[in-house]
Amino acid sequence: MINIEYFEELAQGDESVKNRLLKLVHEELVSAKQQLEAKNSHRHCAEMAEVVHKIKPKFKMFNMEEEFKRAEQYNKQLKSGRSEKSMHETAIDDINQFLKYLTNYL
Repeated sequence: MINIEYFEELAQGDESVKNRLLKLVHEELVSAKQQLEAKNSHRHCAEMAEVVHKIKPKFKMFNMEEEFKRAEQYNKQLKSGRSEKSMHETAIDDINQFLKYLTNYL
């Protein structure tokens, strides 16, 4: 389960600000997922590593420690020029789960 306390603090009680911030994160995750799905090959490891690198802090912000660790492992794998199908599928699953949780707050 995600933790949205950080965004509640940033919004200082303003629901519209909190919702805009959450929507922004949601949009960024949708974009990241699309990029990862489109570039899923060994030829695009560096580009995929950049995408994964950008989503890691989002997992951290929402206290999704296990997902953060998996993203970190996948990022290292991609930087070494490898892309295992299972790691890629797990990354997409983690993003999908994150999007599902965020949708409940929007």
